[in-house]
Amino acid sequence: MRCIRRILGISWKDKVTNVGVLSRAGLPIMFTLLRQLRLCWLGHVRLMEDARIAKDLLYGELISRKRNTTRPQLHFKDVCKKDLRILDIDTEHWEDLANDRSNWRCTLSSQLKSY
Repeated sequence: MRCIRRILGISWKDKVTNVGVLSRAGLPIMFTLLRQLRLCWLGHVRLMEDARIAKDLLYGELISRKRNTTRPQLHFKDVCKKDLRILDIDTEHWEDLANDRSNWRCTLSSQLKSY
C-alpha cells in the first residue's frame, strides 16, 4: 500500500483509506486478491501428483481429539470452501472444473470480476 500511495502521490496526511487508494489505482481490494491467490493455489495442488506433500495435506484428515471450548480454527480447506461458496462455484464438483487448467482460470477470473 505504501508503494501504491507513493506512485499516486497520496500522503498519509491526506487521510485516504486503503479502499480509496485501491479504487484510484484501479486495483481490487486485498480480500479479492487473497481469494484469487488461494484458489489458484488450490487448482495447482489439485493437478499435482498424489505423492506430493501439499496434496497430502490438502486431502488428509486430522486426527480427532478433544476440542477446546473456543471457536475452532479454520483450516486452509475450510477457507477455500468458503471462497468457492462466495464465488458460486460448486464445492462438490470443483475438482472436475480444476482438472482443466484454462477453464479453471477463466472461471475464477470471471467470478472474481462479477464479485
